[in-house]
Amino acid sequence: MAVKKCIKCDARIPAGAGFCPACGAPVEENQKTPKSKPTPVESKPIRSGQNGLQDIIKLITSQKIMVLCFVLAILIAWITRIINQYQPSYSDSFTAVNIINFTFMAGIGGLLLLGGLINNKINIYLRGALIITGGIFLVLNL
Repeated sequence: MAVKKCIKCDARIPAGAGFCPACGAPVEENQKTPKSKPTPVESKPIRSGQNGLQDIIKLITSQKIMVLCFVLAILIAWITRIINQYQPSYSDSFTAVNIINFTFMAGIGGLLLLGGLINNKINIYLRGALIITGGIFLVLNL
């Protein structure tokens, strides 16, 4: 059973007492248990724009995205090589394929390089591979 306190003088009232032993106030007025202080609610700080940008960068440079970009780069390079092999050297399709290849490979190379440098939660060996692969893609396409 909860300990009762007097509303008037805040003294403890023994169980079964009809009056407060300190001030003599009747117990009928003191039937309420003492109010507990409300616990303070911790509020989270509002995110600033910089934290949102950092979250976006971390999402873009996550390990899954980096592996996906690596696989996509290999796929694009393979498809480009097949198309170039069966097309004449100076046709319009050859030029279009090379522009697409350059754009994607340079973009993916930059993303891999950036992801390897920024995201420190990725395994160190994977980061090294991303940096090297991104650098190679950029050098070969520039």
